[in-house]
Amino acid sequence: MKPSKIYSFIALGFLLLALLVFVSGGYSFVGIPTIDLFFALVAFAYVTAFIALMKNTKSVLSWSVLILVSILVVCVIYFISNF
Repeated sequence: MKPSKIYSFIALGFLLLALLVFVSGGYSFVGIPTIDLFFALVAFAYVTAFIALMKNTKSVLSWSVLILVSILVVCVIYFISNF
């Protein structure tokens, strides 16, 4: 498996973990508020997707993951700033 695919799958894993943490909002996990954990996981997903894109700029999967994480970040920023 190519490194870009591995990084893309890891980014998707971070994104799924972030969504699971977001669903369980309002609780704390090992003393860390879930919103902080959510932001940390989204940041990990974004950085990992960017690394995957830099490994292979022609990969459709890498571009898709980066676009998906970017859309999620924009939606979260919109949600936080308007509600």
